[in-house]
Amino acid sequence: GFGQLRFKESIATYLGDRFILRIPSPSKTIGGGLIIDPLAPKHNLKDKAIINFLQTRIKLDLRELILTELNKIIFIKKDNLLANSNYADPEIREMVELLIKEGKIMATNYWLIEKNYWEEQIKKFMHQLNHEYELFPLQTGFPLNKFQSYFYYLKPEIFNHLIEVLTNTKNIASEKGIIFLPSSKPKISPEQKILISKILKIIKDNPLNPPDEKKLNSQIAGSKEIIDFLIQEGEIIKLNEGILLENKNYDMMKNKLIDFLKINGSISISQVRDLLGISRKYIIPLLNKMDQEKITQRKENNRILILKNKDK
Repeated sequence: GFGQLRFKESIATYLGDRFILRIPSPSKTIGGGLIIDPLAPKHNLKDKAIINFLQTRIKLDLRELILTELNKIIFIKKDNLLANSNYADPEIREMVELLIKEGKIMATNYWLIEKNYWEEQIKKFMHQLNHEYELFPLQTGFPLNKFQSYFYYLKPEIFNHLIEVLTNTKNIASEKGIIFLPSSKPKISPEQKILISKILKIIKDNPLNPPDEKKLNSQIAGSKEIIDFLIQEGEIIKLNEGILLENKNYDMMKNKLIDFLKINGSISISQVRDLLGISRKYIIPLLNKMDQEKITQRKENNRILILKNKDK
């Protein structure tokens, strides 16, 4: 039969060790056995799954020991697998490689993962991604770090391997920290089409006094998702302070500044105001955006054109 011994203090034991139990006075042997799970949590020995687990391990077959160990702890560092056993590292590595080839276990560079658990994570990931599209039908993709928060319990290397596998199998695609379904297209409702036209009209009608995101959100219910969609589609540009510009308007302002800088070498805030006809409220975010895009660079109180963009 099976039994579990719990001690007041930790003791060093190895998988496959034999032991005997004695009472000290009078000295008497009261039992003994074989250690088949040296790092066991507290078991309920009435649980049939636990009995099956122990029965599988009792023969000390290396293949079954690896599979049952992963079934117990789900994932483990390769170097820690069966560390409390009498099997040599080369023996364990050889069997692990065979099980990986057979598809019985999954592996990253440093981690081994139980197969069923791995498949559950793939299903969970795809379910969550589809759910995001249901919640945000206008989105073409979602930030990778958002999904990292959903799978916080996975080691970073295991999560990255999950993304790599899903990308290589064409289940998802990834670009610049955004993940998406390759076949996904935004689903725009008739009501959203009206909002898109309304928001674009406001932005286009005010090229020198563009609205900011906060103002639009307060004026038009449901505008946040529409604004995110228009930014995503490249229709509008969001500057610092949430200022929104039509993409064409931004390109026009940017090109005017580049042409001026090619001729004059630098430009001040007042010169930008005279050139573009916009106030300081918009000038600073505009210049900061161009700095971020490596087009211009601040030098004292002026902006200069960065060398690699002089040919633009």
